[in-house]
Amino acid sequence: MKQLTCVLACCCILAASLEAQPPRRKTVYENKNFQFCISVPSGWEGGEPFTQNGIVLAPRSSKLYFRPPQMTIGARVNQPSEQNEQRPQTLKENIDSIIQSLQQYGAAENLQIIKETDATVQGVPARSITLRYRDASSGDDWVVKDLNFIDRGNVVYFVELRCHPRDSDALTSIWEAVVQSLRIHCGGTKSTKSGRVPSQRLAGCPTFAAAVAAKVGISPPLRGLCS
Repeated sequence: MKQLTCVLACCCILAASLEAQPPRRKTVYENKNFQFCISVPSGWEGGEPFTQNGIVLAPRSSKLYFRPPQMTIGARVNQPSEQNEQRPQTLKENIDSIIQSLQQYGAAENLQIIKETDATVQGVPARSITLRYRDASSGDDWVVKDLNFIDRGNVVYFVELRCHPRDSDALTSIWEAVVQSLRIHCGGTKSTKSGRVPSQRLAGCPTFAAAVAAKVGISPPLRGLCS
């Protein structure tokens, strides 16, 4: 009887301690340069390039994936159109520049456009594209999911996922969650105490980083993205 009473008491204490614990707070990344923010997926971490125009995320453990995936969220000032320098690039022209960057800097071969869709982010027209290509330097196949939109201030925002083709379906929901969490004009902060991701240099430099560098406004490619 004493043993049963002791067990019940321990269970009550454990239940009370669990109820007393505050809910886990989401990790939020806030960009100071362009004042946008996102919720970082659980189990993912990353750092900013030297330009501090965005963040590159990767899962802490890559054991669940055929090849380590990577997600890049950033912003940049829209560039003049190559067709007419008197106006900024359209959303379609920005999407076309993604393909050109992959082919020029990412050594992309056999590039295929799998899907293109229109969307809306915070009331702003957006466009997403899904690509598949082969990296000529490594022979690896990759899938890229990229959403772009341009705000009224002529700033281009993007959320980009690169992963192994076999991981694409499993990672799509994570990518979509980041897209849905993206908020613009949320204001910067210097605090890192409320679950915010502190700025840090990126270690390592995959081939794809060149294309990413071109998107976040680093010239020449790779400078500032790799430590």
